[in-house]
Amino acid sequence: LKSVILSDTCETIPDYSFHDCSSLRSITIPDGVTSIGFFAFRNCNCLTSIAIPDSITSIGGGIFTGCSNLENVTVSEENTKYHSASNCLIETESKTLIAGCKSSIIPDDGSVTSIDGYAFVVFDSLTSITIPSCVTSIGGGIFMGCSNLENVTVSEENTKYHSSGNCLIETESKTLIVGCKNSIIPDDGSVTSIGACAFDGRSSLTSITIPDSVTSIGHAAFYYCSSLKSVTIGNGVTSIGNQAFQDCSSLKNITIPDSVTSIGSDAFKGCSSLKSVTIGNGVTSIGSWAFQDCSSLTSITIPDSVTSIGAAAFSDCIRLTTVYYTGTEEQWAAISILLNVANIVYNYEP
Repeated sequence: LKSVILSDTCETIPDYSFHDCSSLRSITIPDGVTSIGFFAFRNCNCLTSIAIPDSITSIGGGIFTGCSNLENVTVSEENTKYHSASNCLIETESKTLIAGCKSSIIPDDGSVTSIDGYAFVVFDSLTSITIPSCVTSIGGGIFMGCSNLENVTVSEENTKYHSSGNCLIETESKTLIVGCKNSIIPDDGSVTSIGACAFDGRSSLTSITIPDSVTSIGHAAFYYCSSLKSVTIGNGVTSIGNQAFQDCSSLKNITIPDSVTSIGSDAFKGCSSLKSVTIGNGVTSIGSWAFQDCSSLTSITIPDSVTSIGAAAFSDCIRLTTVYYTGTEEQWAAISILLNVANIVYNYEP
Protein backbone atom coordinates (compact mmCIF):
# COMPACT_ATOMS: atom_id res chain seq x y z
CA LEU A 1 0.00 0.00 0.00
CA LYS A 2 1.61 3.24 -1.19
CA SER A 3 -1.10 5.90 -1.04
CA VAL A 4 -4.45 6.44 0.64
CA ILE A 5 -7.22 8.94 -0.08
CA LEU A 6 -9.94 8.70 2.54
CA SER A 7 -13.59 9.30 1.71
CA ASP A 8 -15.24 12.55 2.75
CA THR A 9 -17.66 10.45 4.80
CA CYS A 10 -14.87 9.07 6.98
CA GLU A 11 -15.09 10.32 10.56
CA THR A 12 -12.59 8.14 12.45
CA ILE A 13 -9.20 6.56 11.82
CA PRO A 14 -9.24 3.77 14.43
CA ASP A 15 -6.34 2.45 16.54
CA TYR A 16 -3.59 0.72 14.52
CA SER A 17 -5.38 1.42 11.20
CA PHE A 18 -2.21 1.65 9.09
CA HIS A 19 0.14 -0.17 11.46
CA ASP A 20 3.10 -1.71 9.56
CA CYS A 21 2.10 -0.23 6.18
CA SER A 22 5.81 0.10 5.52
CA SER A 23 5.45 1.32 1.90
CA LEU A 24 2.84 4.00 2.61
CA ARG A 25 4.15 7.28 1.20
CA SER A 26 1.13 9.56 1.26
CA ILE A 27 -2.27 9.85 2.90
CA THR A 28 -4.93 12.51 2.49
CA ILE A 29 -7.05 13.04 5.59
CA PRO A 30 -10.25 14.89 4.63
CA ASP A 31 -11.91 17.62 6.64
CA GLY A 32 -14.58 15.73 8.54
CA VAL A 33 -12.35 13.23 10.28
CA THR A 34 -12.56 14.02 13.99
CA SER A 35 -10.32 11.41 15.60
CA ILE A 36 -7.13 9.46 14.93
CA GLY A 37 -6.53 6.43 17.15
CA PHE A 38 -3.54 5.11 19.06
CA PHE A 39 -0.58 4.01 16.90
CA ALA A 40 -2.64 4.69 13.76
CA PHE A 41 0.45 5.11 11.54
CA ARG A 42 2.91 3.02 13.52
CA ASN A 43 5.93 1.82 11.47
CA CYS A 44 4.92 3.62 8.27
CA ASN A 45 8.61 3.97 7.43
CA CYS A 46 8.13 5.61 4.02
CA LEU A 47 5.73 8.30 5.19
CA THR A 48 7.53 11.66 4.86
CA SER A 49 4.75 14.21 5.51
CA ILE A 50 1.25 14.47 6.88
CA ALA A 51 -1.34 17.22 7.22
CA ILE A 52 -3.90 17.30 10.05
CA PRO A 53 -7.19 19.04 9.11
CA ASP A 54 -9.09 21.48 11.31
CA SER A 55 -11.82 18.92 12.11
CA ILE A 56 -9.50 16.71 14.21
CA THR A 57 -10.31 16.96 17.94
CA SER A 58 -8.75 13.73 19.25
CA ILE A 59 -5.36 12.11 18.55
CA GLY A 60 -4.16 8.95 20.30
CA GLY A 61 -0.68 8.38 21.64
CA GLY A 62 2.10 6.95 19.51
CA ILE A 63 0.49 8.10 16.26
CA PHE A 64 3.85 8.27 14.41
CA THR A 65 5.84 5.68 16.34
CA GLY A 66 8.42 4.12 14.02
CA CYS A 67 7.85 6.61 11.18
CA SER A 68 11.60 7.09 10.93
CA ASN A 69 11.51 9.13 7.69
CA LEU A 70 8.74 11.51 8.69
CA GLU A 71 9.97 15.08 8.11
CA ASN A 72 6.94 17.37 7.95
CA VAL A 73 3.93 17.57 10.25
CA THR A 74 1.43 20.37 9.64
CA VAL A 75 -1.89 21.25 11.24
CA SER A 76 -4.58 23.42 9.69
CA GLU A 77 -4.53 26.94 11.14
CA GLU A 78 -8.28 26.62 11.78
CA ASN A 79 -7.82 23.67 14.15
CA THR A 80 -8.71 24.80 17.68
CA LYS A 81 -7.39 21.71 19.51
CA TYR A 82 -3.95 21.20 17.95
CA HIS A 83 -1.28 23.19 16.15
CA SER A 84 2.11 22.52 14.61
CA ALA A 85 5.41 24.33 15.03
CA SER A 86 8.87 23.34 13.81
CA ASN A 87 7.45 19.98 12.68
CA CYS A 88 6.03 19.17 16.10
CA LEU A 89 2.39 18.23 16.68
CA ILE A 90 1.21 20.07 19.80
CA GLU A 91 -1.98 19.92 21.86
CA THR A 92 -2.56 23.64 22.26
CA GLU A 93 -4.32 23.96 25.62
CA SER A 94 -2.21 21.45 27.55
CA LYS A 95 1.00 22.62 25.80
CA THR A 96 1.91 18.98 25.21
CA LEU A 97 4.11 17.88 22.32
CA ILE A 98 2.35 14.66 21.35
CA ALA A 99 4.26 13.73 18.18
CA GLY A 100 7.54 14.74 16.61
CA CYS A 101 9.61 13.67 13.64
CA LYS A 102 13.23 13.45 12.58
CA SER A 103 13.42 17.17 11.75
CA SER A 104 11.60 18.46 14.83
CA ILE A 105 12.85 21.41 16.82
CA ILE A 106 11.07 21.73 20.15
CA PRO A 107 9.68 25.30 20.41
CA ASP A 108 11.26 27.44 23.13
CA ASP A 109 8.52 30.09 23.22
CA GLY A 110 6.56 28.49 26.07
CA SER A 111 4.04 26.75 23.78
CA VAL A 112 5.43 23.37 24.90
CA THR A 113 5.79 22.52 28.60
CA SER A 114 5.48 18.74 28.40
CA ILE A 115 6.51 16.01 25.97
CA ASP A 116 4.49 12.83 25.65
CA GLY A 117 6.39 9.59 26.17
CA TYR A 118 5.53 8.35 22.65
CA ALA A 119 6.49 11.58 20.86
CA PHE A 120 9.85 10.43 19.45
CA VAL A 121 9.75 6.63 19.75
CA VAL A 122 11.69 4.65 17.09
CA PHE A 123 13.00 7.50 14.95
CA ASP A 124 16.19 5.96 13.53
CA SER A 125 17.08 9.16 11.71
CA LEU A 126 16.99 11.37 14.81
CA THR A 127 20.56 12.23 15.84
CA SER A 128 20.20 15.19 18.21
CA ILE A 129 17.60 17.04 20.25
CA THR A 130 17.54 20.16 22.40
CA ILE A 131 15.21 20.47 25.39
CA PRO A 132 14.28 24.14 25.99
CA SER A 133 13.88 25.79 29.39
CA CYS A 134 10.06 25.78 29.24
CA VAL A 135 9.78 21.96 29.27
CA THR A 136 8.98 20.72 32.79
CA SER A 137 7.58 17.24 32.08
CA ILE A 138 8.94 14.45 29.88
CA GLY A 139 7.22 11.09 29.48
CA GLY A 140 9.07 7.87 30.21
CA GLY A 141 10.79 6.07 27.35
CA ILE A 142 10.55 9.14 25.13
CA PHE A 143 13.41 8.14 22.79
CA MET A 144 12.98 4.35 22.81
CA GLY A 145 14.44 2.81 19.67
CA CYS A 146 16.21 5.97 18.50
CA SER A 147 19.31 3.95 17.69
CA ASN A 148 21.37 6.82 16.26
CA LEU A 149 20.68 9.45 18.89
CA GLU A 150 24.04 11.11 19.61
CA ASN A 151 23.40 14.40 21.38
CA VAL A 152 20.93 15.51 24.03
CA THR A 153 21.21 19.11 25.15
CA VAL A 154 19.15 20.89 27.80
CA SER A 155 18.90 24.65 28.09
CA GLU A 156 20.91 25.96 31.03
CA GLU A 157 17.81 27.87 32.18
CA ASN A 158 15.79 24.66 32.61
CA THR A 159 15.13 24.10 36.33
CA LYS A 160 13.71 20.56 36.01
CA TYR A 161 16.25 18.82 33.77
CA HIS A 162 19.89 19.11 32.77
CA SER A 163 22.28 17.32 30.44
CA SER A 164 25.75 15.96 31.03
CA GLY A 165 27.82 13.47 29.07
CA ASN A 166 25.02 13.32 26.47
CA CYS A 167 22.63 12.12 29.15
CA LEU A 168 19.26 13.73 29.93
CA ILE A 169 18.91 13.88 33.71
CA GLU A 170 16.00 14.80 35.97
CA THR A 171 17.86 17.07 38.34
CA GLU A 172 15.99 16.66 41.63
CA SER A 173 15.50 12.88 41.50
CA LYS A 174 18.97 12.35 40.00
CA THR A 175 17.46 9.98 37.45
CA LEU A 176 19.03 9.47 34.04
CA ILE A 177 15.97 9.32 31.81
CA VAL A 178 17.58 9.37 28.34
CA GLY A 179 20.97 8.14 27.17
CA CYS A 180 22.62 8.24 23.74
CA LYS A 181 24.81 5.88 21.78
CA ASN A 182 27.90 7.76 23.03
CA SER A 183 26.78 8.67 26.56
CA ILE A 184 29.13 8.80 29.51
CA ILE A 185 27.20 8.50 32.76
CA PRO A 186 28.38 11.22 35.18
CA ASP A 187 30.23 9.90 38.24
CA ASP A 188 29.88 13.11 40.29
CA GLY A 189 26.79 11.96 42.20
CA SER A 190 24.32 13.75 39.92
CA VAL A 191 22.93 10.38 38.79
CA THR A 192 21.75 7.80 41.32
CA SER A 193 19.35 5.80 39.15
CA ILE A 194 19.01 4.83 35.51
CA GLY A 195 15.38 5.20 34.53
CA ALA A 196 13.12 2.82 32.65
CA CYS A 197 13.98 2.48 28.95
CA ALA A 198 16.74 5.11 29.24
CA PHE A 199 18.95 3.41 26.61
CA ASP A 200 16.25 1.22 25.05
CA GLY A 201 17.08 0.41 21.43
CA ARG A 202 20.46 2.17 21.27
CA SER A 203 21.74 -0.49 18.91
CA SER A 204 24.94 1.52 18.26
CA LEU A 205 25.97 1.63 21.94
CA THR A 206 29.06 -0.56 22.41
CA SER A 207 30.13 -0.01 26.03
CA ILE A 208 28.91 1.61 29.22
CA THR A 209 30.28 2.18 32.72
CA ILE A 210 27.75 2.55 35.51
CA PRO A 211 29.43 4.52 38.31
CA ASP A 212 29.30 3.67 42.02
CA SER A 213 26.86 6.55 42.65
CA VAL A 214 24.10 4.65 40.81
CA THR A 215 21.93 2.48 43.07
CA SER A 216 19.35 1.10 40.64
CA ILE A 217 19.05 0.09 36.99
CA GLY A 218 15.47 0.48 35.83
CA HIS A 219 13.10 -1.62 33.78
CA ALA A 220 14.37 -2.20 30.21
CA ALA A 221 17.13 0.38 30.78
CA PHE A 222 19.41 -1.22 28.17
CA TYR A 223 16.83 -3.29 26.32
CA TYR A 224 17.91 -4.34 22.82
CA CYS A 225 21.29 -2.61 22.89
CA SER A 226 22.38 -5.22 20.38
CA SER A 227 25.97 -3.94 19.94
CA LEU A 228 26.68 -3.58 23.65
CA LYS A 229 29.80 -5.65 24.36
CA SER A 230 31.09 -4.25 27.64
CA VAL A 231 29.20 -3.30 30.81
CA THR A 232 30.77 -2.30 34.10
CA ILE A 233 28.30 -2.20 36.99
CA GLY A 234 29.38 -0.03 39.90
CA ASN A 235 29.52 -1.18 43.51
CA GLY A 236 26.59 1.00 44.53
CA VAL A 237 23.94 -0.76 42.45
CA THR A 238 21.47 -2.73 44.58
CA SER A 239 18.87 -3.75 42.00
CA ILE A 240 18.77 -4.70 38.33
CA GLY A 241 15.28 -4.21 36.92
CA ASN A 242 13.13 -6.43 34.75
CA GLN A 243 14.40 -6.68 31.15
CA ALA A 244 17.31 -4.38 32.06
CA PHE A 245 19.72 -5.98 29.56
CA GLN A 246 17.33 -8.13 27.55
CA ASP A 247 18.47 -8.91 23.99
CA CYS A 248 21.93 -7.40 24.43
CA SER A 249 23.07 -10.06 22.01
CA SER A 250 26.74 -8.95 21.83
CA LEU A 251 27.34 -8.97 25.60
CA LYS A 252 29.90 -11.69 26.40
CA ASN A 253 30.45 -11.40 30.15
CA ILE A 254 28.93 -9.67 33.12
CA THR A 255 30.02 -9.23 36.72
CA ILE A 256 27.25 -8.48 39.18
CA PRO A 257 28.79 -6.88 42.28
CA ASP A 258 28.09 -7.88 45.88
CA SER A 259 26.00 -4.73 46.37
CA VAL A 260 23.22 -6.10 44.13
CA THR A 261 20.43 -7.90 46.00
CA SER A 262 17.97 -8.64 43.20
CA ILE A 263 18.11 -9.53 39.51
CA GLY A 264 14.77 -8.85 37.82
CA SER A 265 12.72 -11.04 35.50
CA ASP A 266 14.07 -11.26 31.93
CA ALA A 267 17.06 -9.16 33.06
CA PHE A 268 19.54 -10.89 30.70
CA LYS A 269 17.10 -12.80 28.52
CA GLY A 270 18.29 -13.26 24.96
CA CYS A 271 21.92 -12.35 25.66
CA SER A 272 22.96 -15.04 23.22
CA SER A 273 26.72 -14.30 23.36
CA LEU A 274 26.94 -14.32 27.15
CA LYS A 275 29.58 -16.85 28.21
CA SER A 276 30.56 -15.73 31.69
CA VAL A 277 28.38 -14.53 34.57
CA THR A 278 29.64 -13.69 38.05
CA ILE A 279 26.85 -13.25 40.57
CA GLY A 280 27.80 -11.29 43.69
CA ASN A 281 27.43 -12.62 47.22
CA GLY A 282 24.67 -10.11 48.04
CA VAL A 283 22.14 -11.38 45.52
CA THR A 284 19.10 -12.97 47.19
CA SER A 285 16.72 -13.35 44.25
CA ILE A 286 16.96 -14.12 40.54
CA GLY A 287 13.77 -13.40 38.63
CA SER A 288 11.85 -15.63 36.23
CA TRP A 289 13.42 -15.98 32.77
CA ALA A 290 16.37 -13.87 33.98
CA PHE A 291 18.88 -15.73 31.79
CA GLN A 292 16.53 -17.40 29.30
CA ASP A 293 18.00 -17.98 25.83
CA CYS A 294 21.57 -17.29 26.94
CA SER A 295 22.62 -19.96 24.50
CA SER A 296 26.40 -19.50 24.92
CA LEU A 297 26.37 -19.90 28.71
CA THR A 298 28.08 -23.17 29.73
CA SER A 299 28.38 -22.77 33.51
CA ILE A 300 27.35 -20.41 36.27
CA THR A 301 28.21 -19.91 39.92
CA ILE A 302 25.32 -19.11 42.26
CA PRO A 303 26.15 -17.95 45.80
CA ASP A 304 24.33 -19.32 48.84
CA SER A 305 22.91 -15.84 49.50
CA VAL A 306 20.36 -16.60 46.77
CA THR A 307 17.11 -17.77 48.36
CA SER A 308 14.79 -17.51 45.37
CA ILE A 309 15.16 -18.36 41.69
CA GLY A 310 12.15 -17.74 39.48
CA ALA A 311 10.62 -20.21 37.07
CA ALA A 312 12.51 -20.82 33.83
CA ALA A 313 15.34 -18.53 34.94
CA PHE A 314 17.78 -20.53 32.79
CA SER A 315 15.41 -22.05 30.24
CA ASP A 316 16.76 -22.61 26.72
CA CYS A 317 20.35 -22.18 27.90
CA ILE A 318 21.19 -25.07 25.62
CA ARG A 319 24.90 -25.24 26.53
CA LEU A 320 24.51 -24.86 30.29
CA THR A 321 25.83 -28.10 31.75
CA THR A 322 27.13 -27.14 35.20
CA VAL A 323 25.87 -25.04 38.10
CA TYR A 324 28.34 -24.28 40.88
CA TYR A 325 26.52 -23.55 44.14
CA THR A 326 28.30 -22.31 47.26
CA GLY A 327 25.61 -23.69 49.60
CA THR A 328 24.48 -27.19 50.47
CA GLU A 329 22.24 -29.57 48.62
CA GLU A 330 19.54 -28.98 51.24
CA GLN A 331 19.71 -25.24 50.69
CA TRP A 332 19.44 -25.76 46.96
CA ALA A 333 16.35 -27.88 47.39
CA ALA A 334 14.63 -24.98 49.16
CA ILE A 335 15.14 -22.60 46.22
CA SER A 336 12.18 -22.14 43.89
CA ILE A 337 13.58 -23.12 40.49
CA LEU A 338 12.80 -25.04 37.33
CA LEU A 339 16.21 -26.00 35.99
CA ASN A 340 17.33 -29.00 33.98
CA VAL A 341 21.10 -29.18 34.46
CA ALA A 342 23.02 -32.43 34.57
CA ASN A 343 25.77 -31.38 36.97
CA ILE A 344 25.29 -29.34 40.16
CA VAL A 345 28.36 -28.85 42.34
CA TYR A 346 27.55 -28.01 45.96
CA ASN A 347 29.71 -26.17 48.51
CA TYR A 348 31.71 -24.80 45.61
CA GLU A 349 34.49 -22.38 46.50
CA PRO A 350 35.41 -20.23 43.50
